[in-house]
Order: sequence, then C-alpha cells, then structure tokens
Amino acid sequence: MSLRIQKTIRGDNIDLSNITATLTPDPNVESGAWGVRRTDSEATVVASGTAMTAVVSATSVVLYYDVTEPEPDLRYEYWIAVTNGTDTWYLHAFADGTSYTNTRGTWGYVCKRYVLKSGNADAVLDAENFDYTDRDGECAFIGNEALDWIERQFKWPTRELWQYETVAANQSMIQLERALYISRVFEQDNDNPDTYGKYPRIEIAWGTLSSGLCPAQQDATASTITDAQDIVFGDTQWARDTIYIAPSSEERRIVIFGGYHSVRVSDPSDINYWTWNHPGILIRAMMLHDETFRRNTAGRNDFEVPLMRDLHDIFTWFRRHELNATGRKIIG
Repeated sequence: MSLRIQKTIRGDNIDLSNITATLTPDPNVESGAWGVRRTDSEATVVASGTAMTAVVSATSVVLYYDVTEPEPDLRYEYWIAVTNGTDTWYLHAFADGTSYTNTRGTWGYVCKRYVLKSGNADAVLDAENFDYTDRDGECAFIGNEALDWIERQFKWPTRELWQYETVAANQSMIQLERALYISRVFEQDNDNPDTYGKYPRIEIAWGTLSSGLCPAQQDATASTITDAQDIVFGDTQWARDTIYIAPSSEERRIVIFGGYHSVRVSDPSDINYWTWNHPGILIRAMMLHDETFRRNTAGRNDFEVPLMRDLHDIFTWFRRHELNATGRKIIG
C-alpha cells in the first residue's frame, strides 16, 4: 500500500524549473526529524529531508512522494519545504491513508460492499456519511453465519488443515476450535527425527465424547470434583469441539488432521480464503442470510440457486487441481 503526497505549484513570473522540494518541517514550528509521521503515535514514516519528485510543465510544477504505508486506516501529518533559489516556504497538511474498506481482500472491504449491495445500512454505524464501522458486531454476525453456510455445502480441500497440540501427562481431552470434522490423529516423536529432520508420526485411536456434568454442576472444575477429570478439563467441561485419546503417563505431541471452518471475521483487517479470493460469493451468501431471516422464500431461492451453481463451479476447479497434481496428497 502506498499513499501519494502531492502538491501543484503554479506561477507566471517564476522559473518553475528551479523549484525543488523535500519533506521537511518548518524549523520555526517543528524541531523533529520527520517529514511524514503518523498522527496516532507520532511515529516517523518518512525522515526529514527526503526529496520529492518534481514534474515541470510550462505553467506548473507537480511535487509528489509515494509513502509506503505501514498499515491501513492511518492518518498522517506532513511538511513540505519548497525551495526556489534562495527562497524557501513551508506547506503543512494532513492526509488519510488507505482504508481497509477500500483494501480488496479484507473483511472491511467485504462489509462495506455488502452494505452497498444489500442496502442494509443498519449493519454499520453511518453508511450515509461513509462510516462503514460494524454496528455492535451485526455485520460480523451476518458474515460469519454466511461463511459457515458456504463451508457446509461442500468438503472444501482448502479447509483440510493441521492442528498441533502438546498434551500433558494423564490428559485425555483435546479441545478444537472451528473444526468441521477430524480425519486422522497422530502421535509425533519429537525426540527422534529421521535423516531428513522430520519427526516420525504414528497414527493413534481417537474418539468423540459429548457427555458433561448435570446443570447443577455446570461451574465445577477438575479441582472441585477431582473424580470427574475425564469430563472436566481445567475450568471447562467437555465441549462439542473436542476429541478423546487414551491418556499416557508422559507428555506427548499430538498432530490432528481434519477440516476446519475459515477464520472468523470481526476486525476490518481480517482476511480469510473467501474474503481474499471470492468476496462477491461471500457478499451474496450474506444477502441470502438476510432473506432467510426475513422469511422471504422467493428472495432466498433467487439468491440460493445461482449461488449454489457458482459454489459448485469453484468446488469443481478445486477437484481439477487435485486430479492434475503430480503426486498424491501426503497425510502422515
């Protein structure tokens, strides 16, 4: 990302070809060694004395410098020292950097365009005045529900991921986050790498356990009910996203392979597969979600039929990639 700082100087009675400029503060006002700085932290982004490019024409000279932005959604303060021979004058101004709502691939970009396409201005603070900040998490709720719906439609290869866990001695439960399904579980030998530096893995048995404590004991922990440690883990009871392995007297490294939902979106800077590669698909799924809550069967069908067709096309291309691969996917 870059932000162009630019000023145009015009004059009939001066030699424009002699004009030069640097990003330098007025020494009578500022003593810092910065030419461009952030307004939030006052951190220097461009050092004082950095030269600007001058493009001279018959009637004007355009001065510019492309600032490399450290991150989006920042505001900058800058000084320009313009020199013409022995004369120097200073220009002081502020500039807004690139916004996440205009950065394709981010959740902020998707959220803004969802509001523009759907007309659901209530999901953001003030769309009329171009403030697309999420209102009380409403936009994120719709987006995450849409993501979950998309990923329930097909077994997306992009969601087959690895999870690494260090399991303490006598521990039998492993908690998962955003798991769709688990395919295989391995115990990894971190003490004896092979000749290639890889750690051997042995596939182990695993299972699911959905039981828990009764409502009157929902706040129990492993320390308050010591004989229920197979049900209570730390301060958390068995949740739905957990697997069970046989306990061991030693600490172990467990590697889990399975399908997972995309990373949830909430911050404008968040990125996942769908925001980055198919923002239009995600926006349409969010609008489908709206029609469902409005109990608009015709509207839902109008969105769902073409959306499912497009999702099927994407899924087909995934499978073509797999068929064209020169080798089989290595699981263990």
